[in-house]
Amino acid sequence: MSRDQLSAYLIAYNIEREPDNEATRIFASDDNYQRYGAQYPSSKYANNIMLLMHHIVFNQTILEQLEALRAYPDYVNQIEAQAQNMLKYSIFNDPHSFTYRNIMKTPQDFERVKGVNLQLSLDYGVVTATHYRLTDIMLLTILILLGLFIFNTEREQGQLLLFRTMKYGHARLIIAKLLMLTGSALVIAMIFYGSILLVANQLYGLGDGSRYIQAMDAFKFANLPLTVYEYIVAFLVGKMVVSVVLALLIALLIILFQHPGKSLLALALVLAASYLGYTFIHPASYWNLFKYINLVAFFDIAHLLTNYVNLNLFGYPFTNLWVSVVVIGLLMVVLLVGSGIALDRSFGKQRIGGFQWWYRSQQLIIRVLTPLHQSSSIWWHESLKQWGTAKGWLIVLVALLIGWQDIHNAHLVMDNDQYYYNDYMKQVGGLLTTDKAAYIEKEMVRRNGALSDLQTLDVPMQGIDESNSDDTRLAQDDANQLTRSNNAFNKLYNQYQAVQANEQTRGITAYMVNQYAADYLFQNKNRDTINTMIVVFLLTLLLASSYTLDTRNQMLALLKTTRCGRRRLFLTTWLYGLAIITLLLGIIYTAQYVNAARLYPALDWQAPIQNLESYEQLSFHLTLRGLVVLTILGQWLGAAAMSAVMLLLSQVLKRLSLTLLAGIVLVCCPTFLTWLGYDVLTKYTLHYAQLGFRMFSTQSIAEIVGYFASLVLLLVVCVGLAWRYYLTGRAGLWGAGHLRARSMPDYAVKGAEVD
Repeated sequence: MSRDQLSAYLIAYNIEREPDNEATRIFASDDNYQRYGAQYPSSKYANNIMLLMHHIVFNQTILEQLEALRAYPDYVNQIEAQAQNMLKYSIFNDPHSFTYRNIMKTPQDFERVKGVNLQLSLDYGVVTATHYRLTDIMLLTILILLGLFIFNTEREQGQLLLFRTMKYGHARLIIAKLLMLTGSALVIAMIFYGSILLVANQLYGLGDGSRYIQAMDAFKFANLPLTVYEYIVAFLVGKMVVSVVLALLIALLIILFQHPGKSLLALALVLAASYLGYTFIHPASYWNLFKYINLVAFFDIAHLLTNYVNLNLFGYPFTNLWVSVVVIGLLMVVLLVGSGIALDRSFGKQRIGGFQWWYRSQQLIIRVLTPLHQSSSIWWHESLKQWGTAKGWLIVLVALLIGWQDIHNAHLVMDNDQYYYNDYMKQVGGLLTTDKAAYIEKEMVRRNGALSDLQTLDVPMQGIDESNSDDTRLAQDDANQLTRSNNAFNKLYNQYQAVQANEQTRGITAYMVNQYAADYLFQNKNRDTINTMIVVFLLTLLLASSYTLDTRNQMLALLKTTRCGRRRLFLTTWLYGLAIITLLLGIIYTAQYVNAARLYPALDWQAPIQNLESYEQLSFHLTLRGLVVLTILGQWLGAAAMSAVMLLLSQVLKRLSLTLLAGIVLVCCPTFLTWLGYDVLTKYTLHYAQLGFRMFSTQSIAEIVGYFASLVLLLVVCVGLAWRYYLTGRAGLWGAGHLRARSMPDYAVKGAEVD
């Protein structure tokens, strides 16, 4: 079936569906429709629009691939021609410069792909499988779990000092741990990426494995003549090697910091710096070495194999692929040796020498600046524990830096439509009065009349001819002004009609709210998702550390014997952690409100939210201020529910590493899925409360109430179960006194009777 026939059938379907629509009648004059339209009723597409759309998309895909195949030889030949043309200019003709050497090297590197046999085949399976980002996130999570289990379990159990005294407690133990780590990383990477390739083969097919990857338009920048099979093998080997490097980096950080929370925070900073460099540094920048030589760039094996880039090293061009291979090899050796040395030095020590000064400095600051360091106050105990020992101050500092960056780096880029829209909103913004409505209607009449007059006079709609008379030039100026502001006024007029209709049909007071300001604050999906990821990650790090601290220090049994060591200590620990989380929420989310006030026109906070198109379906009265307040309360309630879940996990699992891992899997991982675009299950997750603006625009009132009721129920259940575990070590439902008597010595029970 030709493209022209499919196009004609689609026009026939639209005419059959909407025969009175003016736009569809215009398409009826199309040549393809005149030729093939009469065949539509008898075709197999007459009652199957989905089949028609699938065939149109498939046909378009095949045509695009054929066009890419035909254009590829010209693309390769053009590289040499472009190089010769650039050498004609003196600026590129210095034999001792990087630019000259790069121009000479590029055609030579593409000589090997000249004349390769290109075959047509579907490329979706290969491209999708090797660019699937979710696999990288899942692999990172598993490698973190693996590193914590191998290098942190014995430390939490206090067994490292015992291992040091054994015959094989040094070199052999270190070698065994590192071999276990690297071997497991290789196997996990093979399973993860191999399974994705198998799934892609089953769903889409990988096509002829002997064809060259240059036959696929997504890989036309590759200078290596690889077949599909060779590309897949290179992809798997590259992913396995980089996975080992990442696993060794995780291991080194765990060994150096000897604390899962600090190790994960350091890893997050490394990955964040790598991601920012890889994403935001321009390929032509002088800093492009940091764009391509970092951990995130190494993980993008598909880009490494299929995008030709030369890096400037000491004035000579070196292919990105080979520089990356050398750096990855050196990193593997350095991380392997460094991990072994660090692990050997860490046996039986609280901290490695290089970090001893930091620990002593902390203790000195605490004693000098806190005259109450010997106080028995439970609040003072929690302050020292959660701000000092659990490094709450560091988490808050990171949040402050992120919030400051959000405010400092926010800039408004205003296009032509937004400029004219804001100009109109200065006249009609706020409560829609009779005068403002009359102004909009009068402006519409004026514009229609002016456009009609200009068309009658046959005045050009753009450009100014200096030879024209003054009257004509004025008419041209008016025409250009009307043209430039046309989209903005249409947006304004459509908004005006919508709020008027709401007022007439639903009794909602009509307000003209600046759509650009409202969209920035309420419909900024990317910003909200990133903020949610940051909040959830910092929350998990802080609470996993602070809620398990007394258990890790083996102080819990002693604390339970004190007067306030049970119910009051339990509630204080939970609520103090929740207070720090509340501070984190305020720091992270304040930036968006500051930017909205600083960069956009002020919103009328008394306006009903139904005046915005995204929220017009809401059936209850709510102002913009009310939406912000409800969203903030919902975000706090979601954070409280997360803290209750972390509290329960800490009481059940006891160990920091297990609590942190469970928190990452249950709380953090769903946010990454949302960030990657997997929104199907988002409304059933804990972090959905952080996306309150999106929730109110997409869910009904019953669904919103049901979600927050579920959060409250989850919070109550988790705190109740955590209290039971705190008392007894298990979630029994019978009398706590009976279980206490069985699980604690007599003197502990007697000492706790007063609580």
